[in-house]
Amino acid sequence: ANEFWTADHRLRGVAFLGLRFKWDEEAYSGIPEVTALVKGKKVYDPRTDTTAWSDNPALAIRDYLTNTRYGKGIPVSAIDDDAIEQAADDCDESVTEYSGGTTGKLFTCNAVLDTSKTLFDNLNILLLGCRGFLPYSQGQYRLKIDGSSASQFTFTKNEIIGGIVITGESKDQKLNRVSVKFPNPEANWQPDTAIWPPAGSSEETAFLAADNGVLLQEDIDLDTITSYYQARDLARVLVLRSRNALACSIKTTSEALQLEI
Repeated sequence: ANEFWTADHRLRGVAFLGLRFKWDEEAYSGIPEVTALVKGKKVYDPRTDTTAWSDNPALAIRDYLTNTRYGKGIPVSAIDDDAIEQAADDCDESVTEYSGGTTGKLFTCNAVLDTSKTLFDNLNILLLGCRGFLPYSQGQYRLKIDGSSASQFTFTKNEIIGGIVITGESKDQKLNRVSVKFPNPEANWQPDTAIWPPAGSSEETAFLAADNGVLLQEDIDLDTITSYYQARDLARVLVLRSRNALACSIKTTSEALQLEI
C-alpha cells in the first residue's frame, strides 16, 4: 500500500495502461517499449446533436475551443455552429486521393496535443492540418476551411476610408518546394515525408527556371495528418499559394466585418 495512492485515486478522465511484465532473461535485455493505437475522445457534432468519436478537424477544433479542462473554455454561445457544421462538411468531402486511386476524406485529424503548449500554438496545429481559418466576428468564432465557398462584399467609396496598398510576391515568402513530415501508419507510424513538386516533374523544372535555379524550400511538420496524400496535397497548396501572391490591404468602415478571409 502507498499512503499517497488511495482508493480515491481512480484515474478517472485519464487514458492509461496498466501493464505487468514477466522477466525472461533470454527474451529481453530490458523493459520492452510499449506503444498503443489510441482512439481519441468523443466530441460533439452540432450537425447531429450527438457526441461520439470523430476524426473530423472542425469538430476537434470546436471541442478544443469549448473544453474547460484542457481547452480555451469559451461558452458555446461564442461558437458559430452554422460555420462549424459547414466546415465539418467541407472536411468530410470525399476526394480521389490520386488518379485512379481510392477515395477518402478531404481532411482528417489524428493528433496528440501537448497541454503545456499555449492554446494559440495548439490551435495553429489543428488549423494547419485542415487549412483552416478562425475569424472572430460579431462576438463569435467562425471556422472557415480554405477552398470552401467564399465570403463576398462589394466595397465602394462609402466603406473605403483609407488608401489601398497592393503588395506583390517577395523572394523571402516564395517557394518552389515544400517538404512535409508526418506520421505514416503505413510505416508503423514512423515519421515519413511528402514532397511537392515531385523530383523531375514539369512543375519542378518550371519553378526552378522561373527562380533562376535557386531552391526555395520550406520544411514543415504536420501533427494531425496521417495520410501521405493529404500531406502531399497540403505541400502543393503551400507552394502554389506562395507564387504569384497578391495582397491588397485597405482601411474600411465596420461594415467590412461581414467579409471573412
